[in-house]
Amino acid sequence: MSGLGLRLLSVHPRCGLRRMRGYAPVHLRARVSGGDVNVSWIRQTRIDGDRWDLGDVPLGEESETYELCVSVDGQLVRQETLSAATWSYTAAAQALDNAEGLVTFDVAQVSARFGAGRRASVSIGL
Repeated sequence: MSGLGLRLLSVHPRCGLRRMRGYAPVHLRARVSGGDVNVSWIRQTRIDGDRWDLGDVPLGEESETYELCVSVDGQLVRQETLSAATWSYTAAAQALDNAEGLVTFDVAQVSARFGAGRRASVSIGL
């Protein structure tokens, strides 16, 4: 207690930021087509995202940016920064990464203010 009868509270500066992290993308899919794996998802938003009559939710960020990580049998082999909600893991890239077995794709929307949000994951056997 201070001399004025006030209690000083300790505030953890990151607690509020945790609630501001972006939502994970939804409907994450990985499909093989002609040797490539096409990965796609739909973004979510915190701002004006409750309208069902819009074709796409408002971005709510300065730019549309995603972080995509590729893991093979639990080992990170590739990380990409993307500006669209789709990505192709080409057969050539798979060969460079020795992508055989269980391949997992993790995607997070990135905020300029708060960094990478929550991640969505999908796995596929190659």
